[in-house]
Amino acid sequence: MAFAIVMGGWFPVAAFPPEPPLVANLIHTAYEKAVTRASRNIAVPADLASTERIQRGAYNFQGMCAGCHTPPGQDPSVQVQGMNPRPPDMQELLAQRNPAEAFWVIKNGVRMTAMPAFGPSHEDDELWALTAFLQASKTMSSAEYDAASREARVKYKKGDGHAHSHGPSAGTQQNPMNDDHDESGAEHAHPGPSSEPAKTQGHHDAEASPPKSGHADTPHEHGSHPHPESPDTDQHTSHEHPASDARASPSKIADELFTALRAGDEKTVRQLLDPAVLIFESGGAEAGLEDYAAHHMPHDMTFLATLNSEPVSRQVFDYGDHAIVASRSRLRSDSQGKRVNLLSTETLLLERQDTQWRVAHVHWSSGAAQ
Repeated sequence: MAFAIVMGGWFPVAAFPPEPPLVANLIHTAYEKAVTRASRNIAVPADLASTERIQRGAYNFQGMCAGCHTPPGQDPSVQVQGMNPRPPDMQELLAQRNPAEAFWVIKNGVRMTAMPAFGPSHEDDELWALTAFLQASKTMSSAEYDAASREARVKYKKGDGHAHSHGPSAGTQQNPMNDDHDESGAEHAHPGPSSEPAKTQGHHDAEASPPKSGHADTPHEHGSHPHPESPDTDQHTSHEHPASDARASPSKIADELFTALRAGDEKTVRQLLDPAVLIFESGGAEAGLEDYAAHHMPHDMTFLATLNSEPVSRQVFDYGDHAIVASRSRLRSDSQGKRVNLLSTETLLLERQDTQWRVAHVHWSSGAAQ
């Protein structure tokens, strides 16, 4: 009968609706007993509660865990609400689990759930730091979590090579101590700067053509020198308003945003983004500037700093007080034996506020370049 159920396609594999309570209790009991047995001989570091470990763990949590294990004061993401089993929020993680058990789960993962094994990609010391933060966070308020996250970003965001995938829809998880993005880590792929697009009448299809001859095979760093010419497919609508200040060009705002992210310039990023900005990235959503700053922003900055960007196309649609900038770029890198070769797309919705443009919505996506 079991063989017939499996081979006939009758075994329930959908995440919804959840399994019957009897089955769920059986699975959960098996999980709890297995974790208890497997973690029995793990020695907990004597300095687990040290400030250094907790701060390091706070930074790691933002890149490795916050997408699934909801921090205090935040709402679960759409993906989390549809997961089975549903991941516990941050403060539930160690509510009924000791540090040794938590370390084992973080290191080994849990099969047939969305919990990955971080052991193959992270040193034990990094995982103990994460465990230390979770231990210290059991009673954190939303304000305390935000403060700890900000302090950790200031201390660790520059120069440590963090480059995580995030959230329940992300690709492979990456080592925060190494620059491990490859073609599967496409969610951190943003188009780079482009020269101001040529102006033509009317709207055009967004189909991109290859870069000009001699350009695609010569990647170079942005910030060291600009691209010598615009891509062939750069297009613009005819109804653009006169510039009201030095940053009145929507295309220039797109370039400035990329340059600021790549340089780790959080101050400029905050000036360019609307406080209520909605960011779609890798199937996830971050509502508001502070949400983005607490999660993906520092990791976007670190990842983009490693890349060479080649513009492929750009279209700008100016509707008076609103504009859309749609860009495509090739992003390449080959460092520490990890090769990145991505075709990235970016759509920015900008709103004119007083005398300057601000980015009200961002949609980033990418895939392996052919």
